[in-house]
Amino acid sequence: MNEEFDLLYDCIVDYRHLNDTTQNRIVLSDPLTKRFCRFCCESTDEVSFRDKTHIISETLGNKILFSNYECSKCNKEIFGSKFEDALGKYVLPFKLISEVYGKKTSLTDKDIRTGHRIEYRKNDPILPEFNEHARKLIIDRTDEKRVTVENNEMTIQYTRQKYNPIDVYYALLKMALTLVPFEELERFMDTLIVFQAGGHEIEIDRGVVEFQPGIDPFNGTNAQLFRRKQEQLIDANYPYMVFKVSFGNFSIQIPVLTNEEFNQRKQSFMFQRSFEDSIIRIVDFENMAPYYTAVFSVLQKEMDEDQKRKLEEALKTNGYLN
Repeated sequence: MNEEFDLLYDCIVDYRHLNDTTQNRIVLSDPLTKRFCRFCCESTDEVSFRDKTHIISETLGNKILFSNYECSKCNKEIFGSKFEDALGKYVLPFKLISEVYGKKTSLTDKDIRTGHRIEYRKNDPILPEFNEHARKLIIDRTDEKRVTVENNEMTIQYTRQKYNPIDVYYALLKMALTLVPFEELERFMDTLIVFQAGGHEIEIDRGVVEFQPGIDPFNGTNAQLFRRKQEQLIDANYPYMVFKVSFGNFSIQIPVLTNEEFNQRKQSFMFQRSFEDSIIRIVDFENMAPYYTAVFSVLQKEMDEDQKRKLEEALKTNGYLN
């Protein structure tokens, strides 16, 4: 399945089950006598540091993998306010489909204008007065047709809030560069300089999203970094490194470019496939993807008038219906 990829790349970083809070926390550090921020290159003399910052975004389920080489300023002003926001909006449909919870114990996709709403809760029932076990709620107006049910199949069209697509790439690239081994960092200085400037100077328009149905097929939240093999270094048509993050039913992969590869748009991009029957989609980081459509198998059940009345009362009690 991945013969060509395995011939070209080795996996040099592999962290698994990052959503498993029963595991010990992992905090990565650079082998320096003084603490420096990997992204702005300032030390503890110029900037402050938190004890640890997430390497893989918590919105993707990471609870245990951290670093101590990202300053508070970069974490808050660059990554937190811009890139994390775009990433969160982009992956929200994936999280709803997979039921991947980040910082919160609920997931919500709503449109105030139309009343359309999708809400999942990890622990608490949504309508306890009607059903103490139900933790999912979908409200849709028939004229919107975001949700359709036919022949025991439910099709949902998820609508993303506006986001800057290149910021999604930057959010993923930041995770990748945080995982790059210290001895390899010099190869990526041009990319790090762009981060320092806070600009959008990397012309990149490719990535891959892999979808596999089922219950948690990727077995939690995972992160991997692949490096081109030494004997293949002359093959410059492929990026030196590839970053892969997986969660729920999805994985996302991007190229990680060295100084020599920086802004070279003629490169090919090879990715690792996790399942032979998975669905692969190319990610365009230059254009926003406003919608994501998914199909689910469902079992339809008719409600009698008494059940309908109780459901209406529960919706009103919990503020879902006026």
